Formats: sequence, structure tokens, C-alpha cells
Amino acid sequence: MKSFYSFFSQTFFYGISSVLARVLNFFLVPLYTNIFPADQYGLVTVMYSSIVFIFIISSLGMEATFFRFINKEENKKEVYSTVGWLLIFSSFLILVFGQLFIFSIEHTSQYFPYLTWIFLIVFLDTLCVLPFAKLRQEEKAKKFALIKTINIILNISFNIFFLVICPYLLEHEPLRYEWVNVLYNKEVGIGYIFISNLLASGVTFLLLFPSIYNLLLWKNFSTSLVSKMLSYSSPLIIAGLAYATNEVADKIILGLLLDNKEVGIYGACYKLSIFMILFIQAYRYTVEPYYFNNSSKKDFKNNYSKIMTYFVFISLFIFLVVSINKDYIILLLGKQYGYREGVNIIPIILMSHLFLGIYYILALWYKLTDQTKFGAYISIMGALITIVLNFLLIPRIGYFGSAWATFFCYFSMALVSFILSNKYYFIPYEKIKISFYFIFTLVIYLIGNFLNMNHWIYNIVIITIYVSFVLFLEKLIFKTK
Repeated sequence: MKSFYSFFSQTFFYGISSVLARVLNFFLVPLYTNIFPADQYGLVTVMYSSIVFIFIISSLGMEATFFRFINKEENKKEVYSTVGWLLIFSSFLILVFGQLFIFSIEHTSQYFPYLTWIFLIVFLDTLCVLPFAKLRQEEKAKKFALIKTINIILNISFNIFFLVICPYLLEHEPLRYEWVNVLYNKEVGIGYIFISNLLASGVTFLLLFPSIYNLLLWKNFSTSLVSKMLSYSSPLIIAGLAYATNEVADKIILGLLLDNKEVGIYGACYKLSIFMILFIQAYRYTVEPYYFNNSSKKDFKNNYSKIMTYFVFISLFIFLVVSINKDYIILLLGKQYGYREGVNIIPIILMSHLFLGIYYILALWYKLTDQTKFGAYISIMGALITIVLNFLLIPRIGYFGSAWATFFCYFSMALVSFILSNKYYFIPYEKIKISFYFIFTLVIYLIGNFLNMNHWIYNIVIITIYVSFVLFLEKLIFKTK
């Protein structure tokens, strides 16, 4: 039971960092959507979607590999050094190949001006993988949360400086603030979004580096561990690339089939699912080290079953609150560039990420049984669903096609993973209770939609009734004490 409470303690601190970081970062979306037209924000969306693919290749699946081997190998120093040097090699290789690619497309692509910054961001973020993983493994959630929050605050500060303060100073008092011209050039435009990210990543790396400097000793590098680690991580890399396809390929395909404006609207509204995403992220940060550290304990499976139940209930509550208030939340986006017309994709994206969260929690079965190939198979299946449905649906229903493709992708992945987990690593999940939560939440949501209750007072009443009724039925049906 102590480990169970420890799990939620860690979740709290990871949650604080995720909430602060994501919420603060989220407020950049209104900034961008009020400054830049949808086609320019669409270009930013496509570029950040590309970063996901590059980072997965560069990081080599070493985060999960580190957690597996640090608990498995006796020589911890060898694990630290081997993972660290592998990440150093991969990050430099990506940086070199990135520069060669940039030279090959010079002046022939609309993305060319921003690619150097993109590859430098990936380079620095890859070097931060091991220090962050080490903090999680040592359960130093407070330090992890602090550094993550500093990163986001710096990113936001640089964005505000370049996109708001500098233009304001040059417009109102250009002679007094001539020095601004040294740091700011209006022609860079959306490039300052990437420059801000790069500067924040650089500071983050400097904050983390001292914690692992003494661990990166070449004498501790183990060639025998390299083959074991890459054998373990290779399926995770494939799964990661498939995950990237599931998560961001919709935006790239939208850009191919429609235009950057549609990508901008879809990407901005997609961001409004932040409340679900940050909760899932906090859970995910904690779940992985939790099951590696506690899977041998007697009460692990029962505790893990309850972790799933609590996750579903809280996620469904977030879905209901955000969905019935979407007409208020959409006001955060800029009005003049047409971003708000995508409001109705929000519930679809919220439910999609709920199933993605379920998949993350279910994923312990193939990681604990060292059958990571199944993770790759499931993610590849999801990627195929994403690609096929996007190409089928986008020409018919526009960016709603991308939203529905995302939903069916994550739902299918969660379903298949659940079926396989019953076979390979059975955990007595509370299926009846979870099914009840889903049905009841969707009924309440559909009734609210049908009655068109958009006023905030009605929404508070709906949420109060929902929570009260769930707690009542918990006592009545499930005999919860």
C-alpha cells in the first residue's frame, strides 16, 4: 500500500510540472493565433509535427530502455554511460545529416529558413533524455518538475520578448530602443517561435548536464550492453515512429491534401485538448517507473487495476467538463483569422486522447514481459489506420476526417492491447465499472448537446448532477466504501 500512495505522490509532482508547463505553454496559442494568420500557424504546426519524427529517431528509444536496464543490470554505471554515449552519438549524427539535408534543399522549400533551428532543438532535447530519465528513476519528481517548468517559462518569455515587446518598442519609440534592431528583425516572423524554443532548450541542457557529467566515463561504456539495449529499443523506435504517425501525421497529410490554413485551424483547436493531454502525461510519467519498480510486489496487480479505474473516471470527467464548455474555451483563439470554426473537433480529440491514455496504461504487459515487438505491431496498426483514414476522409469532410481518424486509431490500439494483455499478462481490470463510466458520461454529454445547454450555469448543474449520480451509484451498485 505504501508503493500505491507513493505512486500518487509522484503523480502529483509530475502533474504539477505538466499542468504548469502545459498551461503556461498553452497561452502561447492565443498569442500566435492573434498575431499570425492560419496559414502561417499551419506552417508552424507542420514543422513541430516533423520534430516528433526526428526526435524519436535521435533518442533511439533510450528512455524506456534505461528504465528497463537500470533495474536489471548490476553495474549501474555501465548503464548510465552506455545510454549517455549512445544518445551523444545519435544526436550528433542527426545534426550532421540535418545540415546536409538543409544544404540539399536550400531556397527550394518554404520550410528551409526554419530547418537549422529545428535540428538544433532536436540535438539539445536528445542530450536531455538521460538526465530527465535519471531524475524519474531516482523519483526526484520535484527537481524534474522545476526544470521542466523553467524550460516552459523561458520559452514563453522569449516568445513574448520577440513577438510582443520588440515590435512594440520599435513601433512606439524606435530611436530610444535602437538596440532592439540588433536582436530583432521583423522579417523573421514565425521563426522567432523556433528561436525561443531553441534558447529554452539550451538553458535546460545546461541545468541538467552537471547531474550526469561524472557518469559519462568512457571506461564504463559497454559494447555488450549496446547490442542488448538496441535489441530492446529497436521495436520501441518503430513503435515510436508509428506513434508519431498516429499523433502528428494528420497535420502533415492535411497540409498535403488541403492547405496550411486548414492545418492552422485544426492545429489550434487540437491544442484545446490540453486538459486531457496534460493529465495523461502526468499519469504516463509516473506509470512507467512505477510498474518497473513494483511489478514483483504481491499487491501490484490489484493496485494497478485501481490505477486504471481512477484514470478512466478522471479522464471522462475532464472530457465532459471541456466538451460542454467548448463554446467558451474556443474564445481563447484569435477571431479575425477563422480559427474558431473548428470548435466541434474538440470532443472528438478529447475522447481520442482518453483512449491513448488507456493504451499507455495497458502497455505494461509487453514491456514487463520483454515483448516490445507487440508495441511496435500495435503502433504500426494504428499508423496504418491513421494514414488510410486521413486520405479517405479528408477529401470528404476536411479536418473532421483527421479528428475521426485519430479517434479510430487510438480506440483500436487500446482495444487490441487490452485483448493481448489478457493473454500475456492478466490484470483484473474493473471492466464493468469502467464500461458504466463510459456509457453514463456519453449519455450525459449527448443529452447536454441535444438540449443545447450552452450557458455556464447549465453546465455547472450538469457537472454537479454527473458527479453526484456517479458517487451515488458507486455506493449502490459497486458497494464502494
